[in-house]
Amino acid sequence: MPCILKERTAASPGIVSFTHNEALWGVPSHSRRAREFLAKSAAAGDWLFGVHIQGDLSWLKQWPVQPWQSFFLWPDPAASFLANVPAQMKLDRNCINFMPKPDPRPVGMDRNVDICVISRPNRLKRLFESLLIIKGLMRVRPDLRATIIAGDPRRVEFGMRTYSKQGIDERIYEFAQCHFSSRELMQISFICSSEQAFGKFPLARNLVNDVIMRSRFMMLTSHQEGTPRVIAEAFLTQTPCILSRNLKSGIRAQTTEQNTVFIDKDIETAVSQIDHALTHYDRYQVDMAAVEDMFCEEKHIPELKAWLSELIRSRGKPVDGAWFLNDLHMRLACHGQKLNLQIMNRENLFFSWFAQINGRLPGFDPYDEDAVFGGLNPDDSPRGMQRPAVRRAQALAVRALHKLGLRPA
Repeated sequence: MPCILKERTAASPGIVSFTHNEALWGVPSHSRRAREFLAKSAAAGDWLFGVHIQGDLSWLKQWPVQPWQSFFLWPDPAASFLANVPAQMKLDRNCINFMPKPDPRPVGMDRNVDICVISRPNRLKRLFESLLIIKGLMRVRPDLRATIIAGDPRRVEFGMRTYSKQGIDERIYEFAQCHFSSRELMQISFICSSEQAFGKFPLARNLVNDVIMRSRFMMLTSHQEGTPRVIAEAFLTQTPCILSRNLKSGIRAQTTEQNTVFIDKDIETAVSQIDHALTHYDRYQVDMAAVEDMFCEEKHIPELKAWLSELIRSRGKPVDGAWFLNDLHMRLACHGQKLNLQIMNRENLFFSWFAQINGRLPGFDPYDEDAVFGGLNPDDSPRGMQRPAVRRAQALAVRALHKLGLRPA
């Protein structure tokens, strides 16, 4: 489910953003019919299609610009991999710049947790290393308190194969009871609900903000991120961060010695650095005016709308029709409550989605993943392509292809 930003009208093009994953490896990349549809729609002026970059692409020599691509969203437009993209096609924004402003910190709320960790249990996130650091800190600070939020993505039908199939770090689930004492476990809150049972974000946003507000530091030990939303969430609650010195990120420039503790890769060294920071906690503070100017949607939604409107006018088209610019911190990244909403594998799901947004059916709500997918089977995995439940999606896709003058395979 790519992100629709503006509806298409008879006179004015609609606007859709794809993630860079979809553009590089998903249906828009490997489906000839999808590429033909995108190129034809862009050339006709029916749609403007953009790419939302949300991961570390420093390995990419240059972006493979396609005829259907009209704009790119990434906080660092001077990045080397975008050097071949014309300046007028780049906006220095992505999902991290459209964060909702959290509720004010309640008067008298104590920071009664030393460290909170908000992460995922794959090896790239280095959550296991975070556990090692917390264990080391408890040796030197026996009263340390920590909260760990990490949804459990394991699929029960995979059994023990879930770790290799899903890239999950099995050590995370073996460490706590083996290496923390009973007393230490009483001082750690593990909020690790099953995503399969309760959704990808089983905690309400306000509860996550409360957890961060009650923490002295938010810790993220990964070395490679795109624009990690959790850093912005921490700063917006005036909570300083603990980050790896080796972290590569699109918002690295916003982390300073004043608002961040930079730790080394060696666990014992990191423990010592964090212990020192906790002892001298008053040295760390977050500049709220700068943070809100960088990350809050109040400023950046009007800027995005104005910039996209100018793209439409530059093509000789009027700007009319409804805009869909709420919840961009989640929608641009295709982060759904139930699903990863990127369409990577299934061509039929891709065309069914476009059939929905082209028609603007009565009651259609582009913010509601249930309403958008309707009765369609949303499983985008290669395995899901073979399931009988995709028949309705296939029928919609065939009709969409016929409208475009294309033949189904």
